[in-house]
Amino acid sequence: MGRDPNHRPRESEPVKTVTLAMRDWGWLTPLVLGEIDPGPLRAQGVQLAIERVQTLPGPGERDRFDVAETSLSRHVIDTVSGSVDAVGVPYFAMQAFRSRCVLVREDTPAQSAADLDNGRLGLTGWHDSGNIWTRDALRHDGLDTTGVRWFAGPLSAGGPIYDRLGPGRARDDVSDTGGSTLVELLLAGVLDGVLTPFMPPAVYGTDAPLRPLYPASTEPELRYYAARGYVPGIHLLTADPALPGGVTAAVVQVLDASRQEWLRRRARMLDDPALGADTAYQLQARHLRPGWDSPGIQVHRRMIEDFLDLQVADGIIPTAPSLHDLFMDITDLEESA
Repeated sequence: MGRDPNHRPRESEPVKTVTLAMRDWGWLTPLVLGEIDPGPLRAQGVQLAIERVQTLPGPGERDRFDVAETSLSRHVIDTVSGSVDAVGVPYFAMQAFRSRCVLVREDTPAQSAADLDNGRLGLTGWHDSGNIWTRDALRHDGLDTTGVRWFAGPLSAGGPIYDRLGPGRARDDVSDTGGSTLVELLLAGVLDGVLTPFMPPAVYGTDAPLRPLYPASTEPELRYYAARGYVPGIHLLTADPALPGGVTAAVVQVLDASRQEWLRRRARMLDDPALGADTAYQLQARHLRPGWDSPGIQVHRRMIEDFLDLQVADGIIPTAPSLHDLFMDITDLEESA
C-alpha cells in the first residue's frame, strides 16, 4: 500500500506535495506562517499544502486531498457500510465541548437540561458528531430523552442541503422539519430548544430573542469531563490509503506542534486580562490533564469507544466496528505520539 513508510528520499528525488483540507482553525496560524519546524515532513520528502474549507469534503470531493478533516460520525458510518475510501487517523482536528450550543427562547424559564423533558428539540442533523455528543451531555445533565421529540432541519435560511435525518429516519421520535429552519420554529414556539454546532445571529445583542440554555457552560462541561475523563472528539483526520504511514505521521506531528505552540502563546498573552478574569485557555490548562488532545489511539480509546456505543444506542449504526477497522496502519503515528 504505497511506498515503504521507512523510505527516506535521496536529495535528487522530487519533493511531493501533500494536500490537506482543513477548516481555518486559529491554531493552524504558526504552521501557515512557517513558524513550525518542517523537519518531519522534509524527512519524508514531502511538503504540505493546506486548503482551507468552509464545509468538510463530501462524496466526490475527497479524492482531491491526500489528508482531510472529517466528521467522526461520517467516518464510522462509512466504515460500517463498507463505503469508506480513506484511512482514519487518530488525531482530532476538532475536539471540544458543545453543551453551550443548546438554544432556547429568551422568555423561556428553562435553565437546565432537565427543564427540556418531554420537549420538542431541533437539531441540524441526527447523525452529526456534535449532536451525538450534545445529546449525551444533556442526558448526563438530567434530560430524560425517552420523552423528547426530535426535529432535524437547517439552522437558518441558506443552510447547506444534505440528508439531515440519515439513520434517524427509521426512528419514530425523529422527524424532518419540512424545510422550515430551526430558528424559525424555535421563535414560533413550535420547538422548545435547538442543538446547533454554531450560534446564529439571533443569539447576539442585548435584545436577542434567543439565548443559550446554560447560563454558564464551564461547570457542566467540567462535570462531564470528571465523569468521562475526556473531551469529546468531533472531527478527526482521514488519509488516502495510498499515503505512506510515515508521511501521515509527519503531517500529524507538524499539526500537533502548531496547535501546542498556538495554545502556549494564547495562554501567555492572556495571563493578565484587563478585568483579571479567567480565560478559556487558562481554565483549559488548569483543569484538563496534560496531553488530553495528543495524537494516538491509546489517548482517545475510551472516548472513541463511548462514541461508538452512543451511535449504536441512537440507531445510527447497527453494531460498533473495531478500532482496527476504523484506524488502519497507525504504527508510525502511535510511535510518534
